[in-house]
Amino acid sequence: MVILLAGASGLLGTALRRSLGNRHVRRLVRTPSPGDNSEELLVWDARTPPSPHVFDDVTAVINLSGAGIGDRRWSSERLGVIRGSRIDSTQALAIGLSRISRPIRFIQASAVGIYGDTGDRVTTEESSLGQTPLAHICIDWEEAAQPAINNGHPTVMIRTGIVLTNHGGALGPLIRLIRLGVAGPLGSGRQWWPWIHITDWIEAVLFLLDSTQEGAINLTAPTPVRNKEFIKTLARAHNRPAILPVPKPALQIALGGFAHELLRSQRVVPDRLLSSGFSFRYSELSEAAHELTSLTNHSP
Repeated sequence: MVILLAGASGLLGTALRRSLGNRHVRRLVRTPSPGDNSEELLVWDARTPPSPHVFDDVTAVINLSGAGIGDRRWSSERLGVIRGSRIDSTQALAIGLSRISRPIRFIQASAVGIYGDTGDRVTTEESSLGQTPLAHICIDWEEAAQPAINNGHPTVMIRTGIVLTNHGGALGPLIRLIRLGVAGPLGSGRQWWPWIHITDWIEAVLFLLDSTQEGAINLTAPTPVRNKEFIKTLARAHNRPAILPVPKPALQIALGGFAHELLRSQRVVPDRLLSSGFSFRYSELSEAAHELTSLTNHSP
């Protein structure tokens, strides 16, 4: 299997690349790392459709390109960067694929933000889509893949939840606060948070590479929890308190528009993954949090 991986230098792309085993990986990156002169490294502006020869021998394309969601305060300018970095790269890859006549499996990143605020309602891949700013970005993000779909390339939209990892991402600032013992519920703490351990995320992508499924797939653990329980469980794993709530105004000052997304409720479950026979290693948050803490405690 030859895989063309876009977004290979990001958090998820780096983790996935290390787990692809004997699969041959061809990387599309915007800025090469110093000293990385691999012949399989292709520099790409993430806006222009790749030349047809880039797809030579490729059996699957995985697109994880996009600016970080939670690593900076949201302003109107930052929201434009988040939107453009996702839609432009997806559309460019999809147009490139549309020029290839043989079918190539296309795994395209998306997010559970597409459902908007769903309150206490259990949300599956069949649920209606949201009307929030992030939902609109995700809808346009998935729509940008349409040229590949129209040309017969089997396409999967991986709608990812909050990824639990020790290496940053949207949860990075929160984990740091938890380790300092100054974290607490965000807002009311009653909003549902859909999460997934990074090991399960990687194994789900590998599972989908070898499957015949198409369409939207939720990449979340089967047991979403309320924010209050989420913070409490992670704090307990770090032997830290999680008592004082973080009020909504403080979140808005610190995070801008991203605060609204953290306060939304999304009780998302992975119906299609479960029905296809995928087995989660970490279906309970306490197990996932304990594993991450164990890795942190044993790291050099």
